[in-house]
Amino acid sequence: MNLNVEVGDEIEAALKARAQAQGVTPDRIATQVLKEAFAGEIGQPAESPASAGEFWQEILDNMKDTPMEEYEKLPRDGASQVDHYLYGHPKR
Repeated sequence: MNLNVEVGDEIEAALKARAQAQGVTPDRIATQVLKEAFAGEIGQPAESPASAGEFWQEILDNMKDTPMEEYEKLPRDGASQVDHYLYGHPKR
């Protein structure tokens, strides 16, 4: 469900600041706040945001079983040539 809610400038600024601090979108923060507010009524526990450390740990946990051969297949110039690898643009 999409819900458009008008908030004042102060709330908008605070929402954006918190989202940036947690590395998520303002929509994610708003959804989290609403889930916490209605947790008792919807019968679900509120979702707690993952800290940056937990986020990276989850990524590392997901990658731990990847064989080294797979990493060796990755391009060495991936960051500098991202447009080539994602969109097929000519290499620079």
